[in-house]
This record gives sequence, C-alpha cells and structure tokens, in this order.
Amino acid sequence: MKEQFVPYEISLKLKEKGFDWHCLAVYMNGEFQIPRGFGMSIITKEHVDVLKGKAVLTPLWQQVIEWFLIEHNLYIYIERDGGWWIVRIKDLSREDEEGVIDIEMKNVFSHCFDEMSKARQVAIEYVLTLI
Repeated sequence: MKEQFVPYEISLKLKEKGFDWHCLAVYMNGEFQIPRGFGMSIITKEHVDVLKGKAVLTPLWQQVIEWFLIEHNLYIYIERDGGWWIVRIKDLSREDEEGVIDIEMKNVFSHCFDEMSKARQVAIEYVLTLI
C-alpha cells in the first residue's frame, strides 16, 4: 500500500511549499507509517505539529495532484501516446495556450504501472519547482 503515497523526499518538499491537507499516513522520523489506534483515521497538520518535527504529512499521489489544482491552479494530466507517456501541466490562471507545458517521457519501463508512476512522480517534482 505504501506505493499509493508519495515518497519521503516529496513529502518534505510539500511541507516546505505549505501542504497541510489531512492525510492517512506520515513519515515518522523518516519511516512510513499509517497510524492506528486512539481513534486516528486521518492525520492533520495539528497532529504533526504536536510531534515537533518528527512527523511529515504523507499524502496519496492523487491528493497532491488535487492540491496543485485547488491551491495553485496547476492541472496535471498524463496520457499515453504510442510508446510515450505525455505529461501535461496547465496553468489554469492563464487563458491562452501558453499556459501548457509538455514533458515527454520515453517508455523505458516494462510494466504500465511503473511507467505511469514514473510519469506522475516527474510531473509532481516539476510542479514543485513552479510554486
């Protein structure tokens, strides 16, 4: 299930950029955890604040993509065209086509999920440089 969540390095970058949405997981002292017990089913920024820097909110990949859209007007979508994954990032605050940035990725992985996950990670890492 860990593969459904962003890696530690991206979680740290998201924290720097102000990500504070509720999550199902954290990295506690750098280790991935889904807390159990004490009625915790979601983790908030307030939970992390109590832990004084030991924990970092760890969102699902899709949460990050939605956060970019809602908080920063940046829309990420990924499509397949033949042997290529095309990553498109559109700045919705711009009304013309100049708001579209394309990143093309060569198909270098043997499994579709691996290809998609790599495309998604590259897109998120790129958008983190824009905000």
